[in-house]
Amino acid sequence: MSRATHRATRARRAPLLAAVVVALGLPAAATAHGGYQMVAATKGPYSVTVRARPFMDGQTSKIDVTSYVVRQDIGESDLNAKLELQLKGPHGTLRFSPPVVGDGYEEIVADPKNEWRYWTVTARVSGAAGETIITGGPVGAPPGAPTWLIPASAVVIVVAGGFYVAGRRRRAAGTDDDAGDDDEVWLDAPA
Repeated sequence: MSRATHRATRARRAPLLAAVVVALGLPAAATAHGGYQMVAATKGPYSVTVRARPFMDGQTSKIDVTSYVVRQDIGESDLNAKLELQLKGPHGTLRFSPPVVGDGYEEIVADPKNEWRYWTVTARVSGAAGETIITGGPVGAPPGAPTWLIPASAVVIVVAGGFYVAGRRRRAAGTDDDAGDDDEVWLDAPA
């Protein structure tokens, strides 16, 4: 295969590759580790972010609550700070101190009535930098991917598939744009 043919083949495959990358990127854009953001605020010496990711454990609805505490004076996570969370919903209040897991704090809590979207969150942080209380929520309806993203991805995939099929047909019919390039001779430069 000549270099020109190889370049033309790569150019025809580029839209297909782009479509695959966009399609694979959709699930990651929908939620990150920890799920939906319940509160993210800075007050006093700390910034606190609390995220909730709902999931089913058998027949029980549970929430993976992930929190991140950042000291403002150094701009880094403070995993030595004590974090206390209060999640207040229509049918009760949960209070707990999540353990450190990885680069944040994490706790799995039961949510039998699946009402995590309506919880208000109060985070109390006390550590070497001081103390703060941050409140936020409720989340409301969960955000989805932007509505234009799914149809646009479908269009990209269809167009890329069209280029791919057209290229296959040209090659099968022997009418490839680069036909006749095989008589070119490429000499490698001496090493």
